[in-house]
Amino acid sequence: MGCGCHQIALIALYYSAFAALSRQPVHLEAFMTPTALQQSLDSRRHLLRTGRSRGGDSLSRLQGALPEAYVEYVSGLLPANKTDAFIKSCGTRLRPSIRVNTLKGSVGEFISRHRRGDARNAEWDFKPIPWCPEGLWISPSSNGSDLSDLQLGSRLEHLAGLYYVQEASSMLPVTALLDGGDLDTRDSDLKILDMAAAPGSKTTQLAARLANRGLVCANELSASRLKGLFSNVQRTGTTNTILTQADGRDFPHHEGSAALFDAVLLDAPCSGEGTVRKNPKEELPSWSLRSVLRLQSLQKGLIDAAMGMLREGGVLVYSTCTLNHYENEEVVRWLLEESGHVGRVEVVRLDGLCGGSLRRSATDEGFLHVWPHHFDCEGFFVAKLRKKAGGHSAFAAAAPLSLVGSLTAQQVARESLSAPAAATALRDREPRRRTQRMVRSELSSPPSFHRWLDRFEPPSTEEARQLHSFFTSRYGFGKVAEWHEEGRLRIRRARTREGRQQGAKRGNGGAQQQPRVDEWWLLPTGAASFLNSIGGASRVKVSRVGVKIAERPIAAVKRRKEGVADGGVRPTHEMVMAFGGEFSGGAVDVSDEEARLFCRGHDLPLTHGDSGACLTDRCDIVVRWAGLPLGVGRVQMERGRLKNMLPRDVVRDTVV
Repeated sequence: MGCGCHQIALIALYYSAFAALSRQPVHLEAFMTPTALQQSLDSRRHLLRTGRSRGGDSLSRLQGALPEAYVEYVSGLLPANKTDAFIKSCGTRLRPSIRVNTLKGSVGEFISRHRRGDARNAEWDFKPIPWCPEGLWISPSSNGSDLSDLQLGSRLEHLAGLYYVQEASSMLPVTALLDGGDLDTRDSDLKILDMAAAPGSKTTQLAARLANRGLVCANELSASRLKGLFSNVQRTGTTNTILTQADGRDFPHHEGSAALFDAVLLDAPCSGEGTVRKNPKEELPSWSLRSVLRLQSLQKGLIDAAMGMLREGGVLVYSTCTLNHYENEEVVRWLLEESGHVGRVEVVRLDGLCGGSLRRSATDEGFLHVWPHHFDCEGFFVAKLRKKAGGHSAFAAAAPLSLVGSLTAQQVARESLSAPAAATALRDREPRRRTQRMVRSELSSPPSFHRWLDRFEPPSTEEARQLHSFFTSRYGFGKVAEWHEEGRLRIRRARTREGRQQGAKRGNGGAQQQPRVDEWWLLPTGAASFLNSIGGASRVKVSRVGVKIAERPIAAVKRRKEGVADGGVRPTHEMVMAFGGEFSGGAVDVSDEEARLFCRGHDLPLTHGDSGACLTDRCDIVVRWAGLPLGVGRVQMERGRLKNMLPRDVVRDTVV
C-alpha cells in the first residue's frame, strides 16, 4: 500500500472508532477532502478525551446542543482547542444588546434618561460594543438581578423608538459599509440598497448613521416580512427609505453613470449557523451540505446582481450570520474569479476596521469571520468589495433558484438526484403561463416603479401653503414649506366611490388601490428622479416611498365636517413618530402608567393640562411620554376622554 492508501486506511479506522465510541452516525457529506476529515477526527478525538476527563461536559454539549453533521464540519475548520471554545460558547446564554436610535437622541442622552427613569433601570449596566458607537451590551449591575427576562421589545423606550433590539455582531455590516472613507455620509444624493432588508435592523441603522439624509432602498421579497420591516422603519422615525418587494436579482443593472447605487448591503439569506446560541435545537434542526449548497446558489445570484447595480467606485458589503466557508468565502471567491465581474472587483480589507479591534476575526483575505467565542456574541461573516473603474461586466440575469443549476455532475450524483428529478428542476426555470390567479395577484400587489409615481402629483402652491399653515398653527411645526420648496411633497388624491367601482371594472385594481382619503406624502431626497430612472423594472414592486404625513377624508373635503379651519386634515402616526419630537404644541405628556395603557390600545381620560395642545372637540393631539411621541389621540369632549388612534398593528398586549 502507498502512502496515500495508508492515510485513507488510517482515516477510515479513526472514523469507525469514533463512530463506535460515540454511538452516533457520522455524515461524510460534510467533508470535501481527506485533510478536512483528518482534522475533524483529530479534533473530535480531543473533545472525546477532554470531555471524559471533565465529566463529559464538552461531549454532552457537542452531542446534545448541535446537529452531529454540523459539529463534524466545524471540527474540520477550527483547531482542537478552538473547537472546544466554540462548543462551550454555544452552551452559554447570549448576552443582550441594543442599538441606540440616534434619530431620537444621542447615546449619552439615552443612558442619562434611562438612569433617571424607572427604578428597575438601576439594575442595568452598559458596556459599549467596540465596532458600533451606538451599540451597547446590557449586563446586570452589582446590585441588580440576572436580567434573565428583560423583555426589551416590550419596554416603553423601545416602543417609542429610542432603541432597537439588535445582536451585537449584526451591527458589523453597516459599520463596514460606511466606515473607511469610501462614502460621504453627509451627501444628500447618496443612494444605498439594503438588498434583503427585513426585519429592518440594518435599514434603520443605515438611516440613523446617515441622519435620514440620502436614500435607502430597503428591499424584501416576503410580503409578510415586509410588514415587519415597515413597522420598524415607522417606529424608529426613519424617513429616507423606499420599501420594495422583489427578488434582489430582478433589479435593473446599468453600467457607468447610469448605475443605480453608490453602495449595496447584502445581508444574504443563509443557514443561520451563527445564531445557534439563541436556541441550538431550533436554529440548526437539520444541518446538511445539501441545504448549504442550495443557499449558496441563491447567494451567488444575489451578489452577482448586487455588483451589477453598483457605480464604478461603489462598495458592496456581503454578510451572513452563518459560519461555513461555502456560504461565505466561497461565494466571494466565485464573484472574484468566476462571475461576469472578474477583474472588476477588489477586496477592501477589514482587518483595520475600528482601530484593529477586530483583528482576531480577520482572515488572510481581509474578511471578518467572527466566531461566537471571539467576542461572546453571535457568529457573523463580513466582506467588503469595491467595483473598479473601466471595462464592462458580463452580467446575465440569474435564473430562478435551482439546486441542479448550481452543482457539478458529481455533486448531483452525490445528492442522489435522479435524471427525472434533474429534468424537473431544469424545467422549473422555464417561464410559466400567467394564470388568472397570477394576474389578480399582480393587480392587487404593490405597483412597479414606473406606475408608482403616476398615482401621486405635486401639490399646488396654495395646497402646500394650507398644509404648512395647519402644522404651524396646530403643532408649531414649520418644515412643510421647506419640503415643498425642495420638491419633496406629493398628494395621492382620493377617489370617489364611482371612480373606485369603475377602476375595479377595468381590472386595474382600483378597488384595492384607490384611497378613500387625500394622502400627503414626504418623499426622500432624490426619490422621484430615482424612481423615474428605473421605471422599466416591472418585476420590482414599490410598497412605500418616504412618509405619509397627513390624511384628509373625502367627506371633509366636500362638507368640511371635520372643522372649517383645517379642512379635516389629520396627522398620521408615522408623521408623529418621525417628527413629533419637534412639535412645540398640540401635545399632552403622560405618566409611565398612562403611557403603558396607551400603548396597549386604551383611551385616556382628559385630565391633563393642555401643554400647548388645542383641546377642541375632535382635534388630534400628540401623546408624549418623557418627551417622546407615542402616537395620536383624538379629543372627545362629551365623553371626557382622549380616544386612542394607534394603528391596530402598533397596539401591544404586553408593555412593561
